[in-house]
Amino acid sequence: MDIINPFSFLALILFQSIFTFIVSTIFNAIKKSFGRHFPTNFNSSDLFPFIFGIYIYQISLDKHSISFLPQVLLFWLIFGILFGIIYLLRFKEKSILRYYKLFWKMGIVYMFIAWIITIITYGYQIL
Repeated sequence: MDIINPFSFLALILFQSIFTFIVSTIFNAIKKSFGRHFPTNFNSSDLFPFIFGIYIYQISLDKHSISFLPQVLLFWLIFGILFGIIYLLRFKEKSILRYYKLFWKMGIVYMFIAWIITIITYGYQIL
């Protein structure tokens, strides 16, 4: 990892947090202005896995253009396969749409936790 100064690292984290808030605010304003023409079950948090993926890439990118993001996505894929097997064995009604909704909601939490772990890991190295 390139050695960057702690101020740049903290500024990056602050920018990412503010950008997440701005995206959520704009999304909610658009959703409210379009009202009934907008899907009711689509929330601003549904965009977070994409946003946090970009954030993880930005934080963990080193001087050799290698990032921590492929490992994060690989674990998310393995988690999805295991969750799918458990879902098939556990639930009587096997709705693929319900599985995808649950998987995506858990992916939101997973990507947030991966972002926090990336901040802690790379922040510890920098600070």
